[in-house]
Amino acid sequence: MSRRAGLGPSQRPVFTQSPVALLVLDDQLRVVRVNTAVRGLRDTLAGHLLGKQFTEAYELEDPEEEGTVARRVLESRSRRRWSDSRACHV
Repeated sequence: MSRRAGLGPSQRPVFTQSPVALLVLDDQLRVVRVNTAVRGLRDTLAGHLLGKQFTEAYELEDPEEEGTVARRVLESRSRRRWSDSRACHV
């Protein structure tokens, strides 16, 4: 399979060519992919961010709160997928 970190063929150019720093997180909120613009956001090699919790990868004002918000977004997305799939089968 040619898809890396959940990006489809139509998403890959947007991700790789974006001038805005973009990160892809897994369901445990670990950084699994970064684009080249991340280097400008922080003076570090992008590869050093891979595998880290996003709250560890960046100096956040309130990492605990940011983590809570990210988990809520992830959970709401999972619930919506479940509801959407259930609605299709009713």
